[in-house]
Amino acid sequence: MSKPYQEPWIDDALADHSQASLPLELASDEKIVWVGKPHSRLSFAIKELKVGIFGLGFVTFLLLWITMVLGGGNNKWDRGRVVPAFATHNLVIAIFAGLFMLPPGLTMLTAPLRAAMRAPHTIYALTSRRAIICEPTIFGGVATREFPLRTLDNIRCLIQNDGTGDLILGTRRTAFKEILTLPDGFLAVGDVRAIESLVQKTLKSEGLGTAKK
Repeated sequence: MSKPYQEPWIDDALADHSQASLPLELASDEKIVWVGKPHSRLSFAIKELKVGIFGLGFVTFLLLWITMVLGGGNNKWDRGRVVPAFATHNLVIAIFAGLFMLPPGLTMLTAPLRAAMRAPHTIYALTSRRAIICEPTIFGGVATREFPLRTLDNIRCLIQNDGTGDLILGTRRTAFKEILTLPDGFLAVGDVRAIESLVQKTLKSEGLGTAKK
């Protein structure tokens, strides 16, 4: 368990972060209230496990389907005709299916691994105006997601026995948004209750009321 956060609510490991060093621009009257990061690669990666399992099923089905196509036989698109294995038109279908459908499947399958790699470089920040999540991209850049304080009217705190947990600020949709909608926010953080309390205090100090639990 990570030690409880104390005022001024800046994680010791990130205490050297200032307005200038954070990978984002702040307004002149915007103040940094708290900066943190995931406390564990494993805990952070588990959040993507649902995507990984879906990706495994997707890739498995696709590979079985491609194997069936390459094997020939009686396929619907051949109008009931029996075709030999590796027939030219079936080979073309299999190649195109692999080129267009395998990459997104592998992306989902490897989501937990990629999350584990992102965890040490992911930064959470709470300012007087918004909650911010900064994550590295595969191209070396930084992807930023923001939650203005006025939208934080239904935050949820999921806490583990050791005091770590997730502060859910909203949801994040995946490529298959109708099937996979994931929680988003300050995930896998230490002393999550203290961070929740700080968000509540920030909302109150900004005159935005108290967020619902």
